[in-house]
Amino acid sequence: MNRSFHFIPGHQQRFLDRIPDLDADHIVLELEDGVAGKDKAVARSNIISWLGQNSAEGIWIRVNSPDSEHWAADRELLSRLSTLPGIVVPKVEGPEAVSELVGSLGGEAGSVRFIALLESFAALAKVSEIAAHPQVVGIGIGMEDLLSGTLHSQVSQEWLMNSIKAEMVLGARAAGIVAIDTISTEIRDVPRFREGCLRSRPHGFDGRFVIHPSQIGVANEVYGPDEELVAWATRIEALTGLDSTLGYQNIGGELISPPKVNKARAILEAIRKQTR
Repeated sequence: MNRSFHFIPGHQQRFLDRIPDLDADHIVLELEDGVAGKDKAVARSNIISWLGQNSAEGIWIRVNSPDSEHWAADRELLSRLSTLPGIVVPKVEGPEAVSELVGSLGGEAGSVRFIALLESFAALAKVSEIAAHPQVVGIGIGMEDLLSGTLHSQVSQEWLMNSIKAEMVLGARAAGIVAIDTISTEIRDVPRFREGCLRSRPHGFDGRFVIHPSQIGVANEVYGPDEELVAWATRIEALTGLDSTLGYQNIGGELISPPKVNKARAILEAIRKQTR
């Protein structure tokens, strides 16, 4: 499933030790903004050690931007790993940035998955191209970075955020990849975080980046399967066998169209894929 992507700062060994007890669908080992410059070497050392003792399944590493002063050391870390986890790439401005990253890894990343983070309006303008890159399996949004240069009021900023999220989800849906909503700093006010997730889910996001264990359960619940929708799709399956070639069908007084059947099939396939 792709409901929760939990960041763990690599320099905090005590947080790394708690990973087995977390219920997050994915763990993102952090080397970028969550780790101060003075702590990055320790973070890399801790991550190499942790990955040497644990499976890379469900694990991602958020590296520093390839154009940053920290990238060379991050690349060296990746080269030392026998199995590369997924890579979360910050500040992606276009699909060429992902291709350049593959090249900088020595062309050995053909099977590596990337989540591209969009953190500027320039990136948002290329969301469809970024999402369509063959090695990008998900796109996330760094809303704080994206809005850091704007001077909007709270009301207009809310409208802007909604527009940005809609654009991002459309790009992800067109490419058939995962859309992940931005982090929330509401680490103590769980009800408020839940409200944010409930507003986010209708935009079409598959999951959310989280930065505190208190947020994991909420994200898993809100972004999990919609029981009412699954029940509807299961009923359509029982009535039609999910055969959309039969045209419009009047079953028990209910008119079931091919698009309804196709939607039910898509819902059930997505759920079954997530729970394998």
